[in-house]
Amino acid sequence: MGPGVTVALKRGAEEARRSPRLVLGLWSAGAAAGAVAAAPWTASWAHALRASGAGYDLARGFDLMLLGDLVRRAGPGIGALRGWALGAGLAYLLLMAILQGGAIRLLAVPRTQRSAALFGEACGKHAAAMAVFAGLSLAVAAACASFAGALLRAAETVERGGVGSTAAAALRLASVAGGVVLFAFLQIVLELARLDRVTTGDAGWLLSLSMASRFAVRRPLRCLAIYAAAAAVSVAALGVGLALARAAGALGSGWGVGVWAAAQFFLLVRWGARVGMWAGLGVAYGAIAWKAH
Repeated sequence: MGPGVTVALKRGAEEARRSPRLVLGLWSAGAAAGAVAAAPWTASWAHALRASGAGYDLARGFDLMLLGDLVRRAGPGIGALRGWALGAGLAYLLLMAILQGGAIRLLAVPRTQRSAALFGEACGKHAAAMAVFAGLSLAVAAACASFAGALLRAAETVERGGVGSTAAAALRLASVAGGVVLFAFLQIVLELARLDRVTTGDAGWLLSLSMASRFAVRRPLRCLAIYAAAAAVSVAALGVGLALARAAGALGSGWGVGVWAAAQFFLLVRWGARVGMWAGLGVAYGAIAWKAH
């Protein structure tokens, strides 16, 4: 049967709390990649602000319409900026996927054996498989969005046909609930496959995906509980971050720094939740020895 949900959640929370350097390392890598992606946009907006004098208006508080004007004022360069954003976004996803291999490897060994060399070695060794899983994750998101969209279109068709509002409401509810559950389950399979790939060493990604799928089907509630706990922490952090961002809007010229700090708070907590989720799923899956505990 393996460890229950309570044990897995407790181990996951402990690992997230006891691994601050790992969490901070993942967050800092993401923050650096985000800064690279935002640099051209920041430069373009700074030029537009200086040219128009709108910076004084923006310093007094957040103005979505003004920011929209700044984007439009990029003129012919908007295509290049969007291309940079797309390329930087894909590079970010690839970087984070590769770093996950190193992070999971560190979680799988005793604390005394963890090192930067082991992290780097694991990142390189599992880079190809982690990139495949990242691509599959995007495909899963697209498939779930398509599923939800199809149900919403069906609801609109039912309403136009005069069949009744109850059936349309049921289809809308199914689009949300079904899409979320399907997305969560498929993401769990991918997370388990990452764990299996890293902890078993030389297993191919297809074999890891097969093993993960079988375990997720046998223990769906256990896996969903661990995933839901991590998601709940992330949602709570998002709520706090949004509240802080709204409060920062009243700070005048300091609102930009406040919004940035709120976003970084959310991202930092989210990485902590992910580390805890990997640890919890690893305990439940049994692929990680957890000799350190």
